[in-house]
Amino acid sequence: MTFFVGSPSPSRYSYHIMLLEYLPPKNCLDLGNLHNNLARILKDNDFYHCALDRYEIAEKLYLKSVPHNHLYFPPTYINIGNVYCLKGKHPQD
Repeated sequence: MTFFVGSPSPSRYSYHIMLLEYLPPKNCLDLGNLHNNLARILKDNDFYHCALDRYEIAEKLYLKSVPHNHLYFPPTYINIGNVYCLKGKHPQD
C-alpha cells in the first residue's frame, strides 16, 4: 500500500483501508462507518477535500440501508459542515 506525501498517520489510515478491502460489499452500514472514520482521519490531517469525498460516500451507503431520518445522518452532516468551516480557514485546499 502506498501513501502520498504528507499522508495521514499510516497505521490508522492503512487499518481502515485494509478493512474496506476485506469487508463484504453488501454490508452498507459497516462500509459507511469505515468511510466516516476515514474521513475523520483525513480531516484531522488537513486533507479536507478527501474527507468530504469520504463523508459523501458514507452518506450514500447509509441511504442504501436506513431511512433518511435515521440517527446516522445528523453526525455525518455535522461533520461535513465542520469540514466546510475548516476549509474556510484553509483556502489553500
